[in-house]
Amino acid sequence: MDSGWWDGGNNNQPELMNKRTIKRFWVGAAGGIVLAAGFAMIVLPGPAIVVIPLGLAILATKFAWAKRWLEKVKLIAWKAKRIFAKKKKVS
Repeated sequence: MDSGWWDGGNNNQPELMNKRTIKRFWVGAAGGIVLAAGFAMIVLPGPAIVVIPLGLAILATKFAWAKRWLEKVKLIAWKAKRIFAKKKKVS
């Protein structure tokens, strides 16, 4: 039997839903819910600036695309911190 996308290339377990897949699903669901709540908080009252990176951090534990996005968010936050620190010194 050929290994498929659902088992990450490891065909040690013949069943479709192995423990790794189930854990990846639940991490994806939890991270997706937190991320969606963060995006909703952009227009609704709430700390979107905290919740969105939190959702990405949860997703980054299992998904490479989320890890890349999280690194971009960290870079943007670092640049913003430097800009505000400069403006504070000038005032």
